[in-house]
Amino acid sequence: MGKDMDQNKLKALAAELAKDIKSEQDLSALTQQLVKLTVETALNAELDEHLGYEKHAPEGRGTCRIPDDHISQKRYPWFVARDVMQRAIEHFIQQAQGDQPT
Repeated sequence: MGKDMDQNKLKALAAELAKDIKSEQDLSALTQQLVKLTVETALNAELDEHLGYEKHAPEGRGTCRIPDDHISQKRYPWFVARDVMQRAIEHFIQQAQGDQPT
């Protein structure tokens, strides 16, 4: 029953989101937003698990949410992927800024 309920919720959500899709660009933008939200949610869940408390939880007050630099790639693949993507984006931004005339 749980799986059917999840499927029904997903279908209802998809139907609601589809109302605003008028073009291929709209579909692309929606897809990008859904991927972004999914990855952010997975990263936050992974970070919560690693730290042992949720963001803004009372037990985390006065501590830093930045984990140590030695995160296992096998245990926290999303966190490692985010770091790699962030470095790649920064590299591309620096290249783009270097290519533009000042």
